[in-house]
Amino acid sequence: MTVVIQNPELNTFYVLNQIANDIDSMISFTFDVPSNYTEKKLPILDLNVYLDNKGIICHEFYEKPTNSKFVILASSALSMKTKRTVFTQECLRRLRNTSIHLGPEIASPFLSKYMLKLKDSGYSSKFRSEIVKSAKNAFKLQIENDKQGIRPLFRNKARIIEDQKLRGKGRVDWWNLPHENNPDVPKYTSVLFVPPTPKGELAKMMQSRESAINSGSEIRIKVVESGGPKLKSILVNPNPYPNKDCRMLLCPFCKSTSVSQPKDDQKIPCTTPGVGYQIDCKGCQEIGLKTAYIGETGRPAVNRGIEHVQAIQGMKENHPIVKHIKQNHRNSKKRVTFEFAITSQFKTPLARQADEALRISRSAKNLNP
Repeated sequence: MTVVIQNPELNTFYVLNQIANDIDSMISFTFDVPSNYTEKKLPILDLNVYLDNKGIICHEFYEKPTNSKFVILASSALSMKTKRTVFTQECLRRLRNTSIHLGPEIASPFLSKYMLKLKDSGYSSKFRSEIVKSAKNAFKLQIENDKQGIRPLFRNKARIIEDQKLRGKGRVDWWNLPHENNPDVPKYTSVLFVPPTPKGELAKMMQSRESAINSGSEIRIKVVESGGPKLKSILVNPNPYPNKDCRMLLCPFCKSTSVSQPKDDQKIPCTTPGVGYQIDCKGCQEIGLKTAYIGETGRPAVNRGIEHVQAIQGMKENHPIVKHIKQNHRNSKKRVTFEFAITSQFKTPLARQADEALRISRSAKNLNP
C-alpha cells in the first residue's frame, strides 16, 4: 500500500524507501531531505548542500554540533611545524567546502569559529593570524591554478583516476632532491629523530650543531623532531588481564628442563615476538667464567627457545651450544644446564638485529659462530 503525501518531494522518497525496504527484511533503509532541517540544508559528511533562490546547487562547510571545542593543544608534544600544517589544512578545508560564488561573508564565519577553537586550545593571536593568512594564500593559489588549467579546484572522476596512476611518479623528496640545480640545499644522507621539547628547542640546537660540524661535508644528517607519547599509550592497558601460564613443557623461559632453567626475574612473556635473548652456560659460571649465546628472533620467544632445547637434548653437532659442550664440558660428571632469559623487546627488525650485534661485540666470550 502506497501512502501519498502532499509534499511531492517526500512522497517520491517515501515510495522509494518502501521499495528498498521490501528487498530484504534484514535491511532497513532511511532517507534524508533538506526539508527535515530548519535551514533547509542537507548535511552530507562535512558539507551542507542546498538550492539557492535561483536553483543553483550550493555547498557550505558543515561540522557536527557534537565535535570537540578544542584542537591539538598548544602544550602537546607535537612539533610546531606539524601543528601549523594541520591547522592550515583545516582552514583550507573550510574555504574549499564553501561555494566560491557565495563570497567571503559566508566562508569567513567558519574560519572565525575555528580560530576560537585555537584560542581555547592555547594559541596566541599572532599564531592564529599566521594560520588564516597561510590558508587564504593557499586557497588563492588553488583558484589561480584552476583558472589557468593547471589543476582543477574540484577534480572529476576521470581526473582522480589519472592522478592515482601518476601518484609517486616524478615525486621529489628531500632525500632524492636533484642538487645540481640546488647547490644551497644540503644533500642529506641520513636522518636523526630527536625527542620533542617545548618550541622544538632541542631539534633547533641539534640542527644548528649538525650544520656547524658537517658544513661542506658530503655526509649530512637531517634532524627531525619526533612526536611525543600519546596519553592512550600511557593510561590505557591494552591487555588488562594477567597472562596465562605457559603450557609449553619445553619452554626454557618459563620452565626448567633437563638442559635449561629460566632466569628468576623474567619480566617479558615468552609469547612475545621480536625479542632479544641470552643463554648463559651454568657450567662455566661454576668455574668463574661468563659464557653466553646471544640471539634474537622475530617469532615468539618460546618457539625459538624450544628449538634450542631440542637441539641441546638431541646433541646436534652443528649447534653452537652443543659444540661448546663437547669442547669445554666433555669430562663433566654432571649434565651441563643453561639459563635462558629474554633481554628486551623491539618494534622493528633493524633495532632488534642492531641490539644483538652490539651485545655480541660487548661480550667477552660468546658462543655465537
